[in-house]
Amino acid sequence: MSVEGGKIDWACHANDAGAAIHDLIAFDNAIKAAVEFARAHPDDTLIVVTGDHETGGMTIGFAGTEYNTFFDRVALQKKSFIAFNNEVLGPYKKNTPRARARLADLIPAIRESFGLDYNGLSTFQKEQLEFAFQRSMGDEIERPVAEDQFLLYGGYEPLTVKITQIMNQTAGIGWTSYAHTGVPVLTFAMGVHQDLFSGYYDNTDIFRKLASAMNIGL
Repeated sequence: MSVEGGKIDWACHANDAGAAIHDLIAFDNAIKAAVEFARAHPDDTLIVVTGDHETGGMTIGFAGTEYNTFFDRVALQKKSFIAFNNEVLGPYKKNTPRARARLADLIPAIRESFGLDYNGLSTFQKEQLEFAFQRSMGDEIERPVAEDQFLLYGGYEPLTVKITQIMNQTAGIGWTSYAHTGVPVLTFAMGVHQDLFSGYYDNTDIFRKLASAMNIGL
């Protein structure tokens, strides 16, 4: 059986730490079910947990918080970037003429969705949100031509990305990319032939190791 926590990748592409953490917890619950099965069938069960690549370059540590982290702030988030786009920002854009659009209209929804206290933000952070809001209302959500645009928001909704960026930063979480990185991916194994999966190797070797564990000739 192959089980994928695919939306972990989606969240990391969008630099949405809160969504990534919730999706990782869901994946961990799936692994827990597999471990319970393995304990009941120890002689013919092998569990291998890995990823096909790392995405986003997520790190614990942000220059603005120095050595401090505040993960309880991420725990306040109730919606992923996708849910916020679909349920809040998308309908607002559809029903509000650009000339009448105001960031203040969305402040209550931002607080409810992300636990972000607008009044507690710095002047710079408020300016960043306002700038991103104007970009979103201008429908500039596709990958921009200008390099600075892509570095700021990737190919995502500017306002939503800026919200998650501020969430990350206040929690002490950093990102390097909206794409995949070359960071090594951990592989964990439990059960029959688990020893095959120790050490460092190319990701395609996992296929060969699984075939060997299953006595399948290549």
